[in-house]
Amino acid sequence: MGDQGGGGGRKEIYTYEAPWQIYAMGWCQRSDPGDRYRLAVGSFTEEYNNKVQIVQRTETSFVRTGELEHPYPPTKIMWSPDKSLNSTDLLATTGDYLRLWSVDEQEPGGVKLHSLLNNNTNAEYCSPLTSFDWCDADPSTVGTSSIDTTCTIWDVATGTPKTQLIAHDKEVYDIAFARTKDIFASVGADGSVRMFDLRSLEHSTIIYETHDLTPLMRLSWNKQDPNYLATILTDSAKTVILDISQLDPRAPVRKGKWTPEEEVYTTKIINDFNKGLLPLAPGTTLRSYLSEKLNCDPMRITKKFAGASCIGKRVFMPVERTPENLIETHRSRRELEEMARKFHIRLESMEGSGSGARSPTWPLPRVIPEGSEISDQDAGGLLIDFFKSVHDKVKTASDELGEQQQQQQQPASPDATGKGGMHPLMASKRGFRSISSPALTQFAHYAEQLPRLQTPPFKRRKSVASFV
Repeated sequence: MGDQGGGGGRKEIYTYEAPWQIYAMGWCQRSDPGDRYRLAVGSFTEEYNNKVQIVQRTETSFVRTGELEHPYPPTKIMWSPDKSLNSTDLLATTGDYLRLWSVDEQEPGGVKLHSLLNNNTNAEYCSPLTSFDWCDADPSTVGTSSIDTTCTIWDVATGTPKTQLIAHDKEVYDIAFARTKDIFASVGADGSVRMFDLRSLEHSTIIYETHDLTPLMRLSWNKQDPNYLATILTDSAKTVILDISQLDPRAPVRKGKWTPEEEVYTTKIINDFNKGLLPLAPGTTLRSYLSEKLNCDPMRITKKFAGASCIGKRVFMPVERTPENLIETHRSRRELEEMARKFHIRLESMEGSGSGARSPTWPLPRVIPEGSEISDQDAGGLLIDFFKSVHDKVKTASDELGEQQQQQQQPASPDATGKGGMHPLMASKRGFRSISSPALTQFAHYAEQLPRLQTPPFKRRKSVASFV
């Protein structure tokens, strides 16, 4: 099905229609002409059992050459960047875990599971993976991002993690490697783009932050000029292009007089630190944590809190993860976010007036010690917090829906949860999709593990993928 163009060149359009809604897809990277037009497409259905199909272009159309069963919808699909023909052609997917698949037409179905990479083998449940990236410069390296605020760098040759670090203050939505094997960047729900160097994980660089801490969903490096990368905001038509060559790595840390917003923010941090409500590793010192959050030298903290208010060598001990404490932790987090926002605005106004400067290098990442694991309760709490943040944003939509039902004089459901007895979080399909983006609606499937949460009644429909 080719179309002869008027200029002598031929334009061909091939269409493949999948039996389910398509979300993830990826092109094969092999140099063999026979593999050049091989494509993997993943389903997005409201069930545990999903599929990934391997399709190949022929002279007239795309045909299916392989299929695999995939638990939950794949959040991303990528083929190995290794273009040589001497190795097995590998396909990677993320969802609940990072999985590698070997594609071989001689195998039944054309594909088989190569390995499953899991860094939390003692936990019954895992934190969903939002995305991943396969390093072009080193095909043995893959980086994953998760809603548990971490990024994990994997050695796929051995199936073991090279390192895992707490990269953001909230969920991490995407990760991408630069041209080199050591530099990568990530974006997340805290509204920041952060850059890391695997050779020195003691420091990270915040190269961009949205003004009102709007979550950032995806990012991509410019393949021609590594000084540029782009990111997109949730619920926004804007694409932000960043020139990292303009960053000053020697930007000064914060010094001088304390602002009222800084003092209020610091007092709240100290209070919640003492109560054990912060998302910190046990043993973290208050002095070092304050210097990270305020981007200042630890000595500035020591001078501020001298005498009777001395914080000494106070270390963090997390509070017990009870339902009551989880609620208090969520409340603390929201209050700290609002105080941090006001503090950031004040710093930006000071920068504009020339009375101060803001460094792009804070806060620092918290590296998880080797051998440590995230407990089931912690992972469950993070997932609950994720859905709670979504619920807060769609509350207006669900309230409007309730008002419409009252106007129609319909009897309220016994559990007073809105439309058809659903939880308010899921009461508006349109509202849920609009605030969370297709990348996040997939995690409604994980709500089956939680009480009081139900998956949204998404309608099944076919998707058509066209390639020019």
